[in-house]
Amino acid sequence: MNSVTNKDRHLMEDQASRQKRKIRSYVFFIVLFTVIIGSIITVSIALIQEKESELLSASTPDRAIHAICNLTPKPISCFDSIWSLRTNFSTDLGEIKTTPSRIFARSLGAAVNQLEDSISANEKAISEVKDSRTLTVLKDCDVLLRDSLRLVNASVTAMGVESDDKIFKAAKSVDDMKEWMSSSAANIDKCLAGLRYHLQGSINGKSYHSLREMRIKVSYARDGVANSLVMLEKMDTILGMFNQTIFHAIFEFDILEYLGFGLVLYVPQYLVLVVLICTVLRL
Repeated sequence: MNSVTNKDRHLMEDQASRQKRKIRSYVFFIVLFTVIIGSIITVSIALIQEKESELLSASTPDRAIHAICNLTPKPISCFDSIWSLRTNFSTDLGEIKTTPSRIFARSLGAAVNQLEDSISANEKAISEVKDSRTLTVLKDCDVLLRDSLRLVNASVTAMGVESDDKIFKAAKSVDDMKEWMSSSAANIDKCLAGLRYHLQGSINGKSYHSLREMRIKVSYARDGVANSLVMLEKMDTILGMFNQTIFHAIFEFDILEYLGFGLVLYVPQYLVLVVLICTVLRL
């Protein structure tokens, strides 16, 4: 009878000991589980916040303009010419969401200003030049530059007062603007070619200052029109840059940009979670 009692007592003590170990195991795994889940959530939030700050749709106007201008043949002049219109940014780009259409509209506005400056410089040169050959070339440029201005203004009109990205989904509108901007650039090229091949002596000699200033301004206008044209041609890429979702951004961050970092950080934690769950199920 005593042996049975002792056996029962040992059995009860063993069960109590097992129960205590099980409770300690539960507490340990709960704490470990909480730490792992917490670290995963914390790191994920940090990655999301970092990528959100990089999304162009939520960025400052200057950063968004830089991103677009980097796709153009003259990125520095592109940014400078658009940013020179910053007095309008508080309403056009600051308080309202920065969009490709608004930046493109500012680029067109900059091109208009540059063409108007070119026409004014050309008129000044015409008033100062005396020889007939030079006057003929400058008057040809006047016609070409005014036609270029008309074509760029046609694109400005097509964009409308309230620029909206939806216009880039209208194939005819985009094709029309491409044709206008391309023809505008071709006109400016013709003017520059005439200055280069027919007036080199005059530019380097007698009417140096007015002709040189005029040629420089025409070159700036050529860059402005060319930059706007390239923006239009690459608008699908630009829209993709601005419309990127945060989930796509995080995917790129983990898989494409920082694959090694993601593996080192997440895989061990997921493995520990699997072991943890299996261990708890066996208890």
